[in-house]
Amino acid sequence: CRTLDRRRGMAIGVALLAALVAWNLNFHFREYTPRRTYAWFNTEITTTMGWFIRSQPAPAYVYFFGPPRLYYGNGTIRFVAPDIAGVDILDPIVDPDMLPALPEGYRPVFLFLPEREAELALVQQLYPGGQVMRFSGISEPAPLFSAYVLP
Repeated sequence: CRTLDRRRGMAIGVALLAALVAWNLNFHFREYTPRRTYAWFNTEITTTMGWFIRSQPAPAYVYFFGPPRLYYGNGTIRFVAPDIAGVDILDPIVDPDMLPALPEGYRPVFLFLPEREAELALVQQLYPGGQVMRFSGISEPAPLFSAYVLP
């Protein structure tokens, strides 16, 4: 009789554990994750940016017009695109000659947060003929960043 009670107790415990695991998996993958509402907006920016940078043909070199809000050394960017070199453009540029020189043998990729997009015109002036791409958010319908890539 004790063996039967022990087995019933184990069966009930296993059933409760399985129900809890099923509920947790359902909540995480079918409710929480698709909402995308709990992520910090800058995380969406850096994740999208990291995947964009990673998709660039090698060798690419990133000029990031993100400070003071975000920096190229951001952990998400470095995790998604660990081998892509780049530099932060710390101060707003007012003259194309303020841009650092392009490293020899690299293809430049210029990334602009919305608050620094005015500097894109100066980059285009110095390096004409590139393509502008704008990325919008999913969690918030707002611009994430703009990219300017030379052929």
